[in-house]
Amino acid sequence: MDTEVENQETQVETEDTKQEGKTTPVLPGTQSELDAAIGKAVDKALKNNDKKWQGKLADEVKKANEQGASYAKMTKEQQHEADLDAREQKVKQQEEALAEAQLLNDVTADLTEKGLPTVFAKPLAKIGDNEAISQAVSDIKQAWDNSVAAQLKASARQTTPPSSVNVLSTDDSFNLAKVAADARIIKN
Repeated sequence: MDTEVENQETQVETEDTKQEGKTTPVLPGTQSELDAAIGKAVDKALKNNDKKWQGKLADEVKKANEQGASYAKMTKEQQHEADLDAREQKVKQQEEALAEAQLLNDVTADLTEKGLPTVFAKPLAKIGDNEAISQAVSDIKQAWDNSVAAQLKASARQTTPPSSVNVLSTDDSFNLAKVAADARIIKN
């Protein structure tokens, strides 16, 4: 009976918050209500994922049907040419991906060799031109070294002692000769 009242109260609270234009989540009071809410959320996420998957699958089927229809209209030679073009395109894409990976590897090795962080590798690899990348790495190295040197200088700087402090003052409160005489073990 109490849970029914609580459920009605939470329903009223959610309706009130929806009317205000703000949706604030109301946490369930018991473990079973929490499990039910989690189950609903998981089911909803799975349904959304299935819809996306079905959409992608439908697109692929549509492409395959269009390609099949276009192949049906072609002669044997045209089909053979279309197959060769598709294969060449796939090989070209693979070569480009391999070249990008090799360039990224080379840039990473260059950065490591020069003592720079490798997080710069991906943006530098997008430049594409080896000479431009080499120049950019050199510029980064120079800027990096200058920055490190400036930080080292700043941290190594010492402040000059204030001029008002004088260790060898002739003040009566501190007399070096008196302190030495007091500290002497063998007295005259």
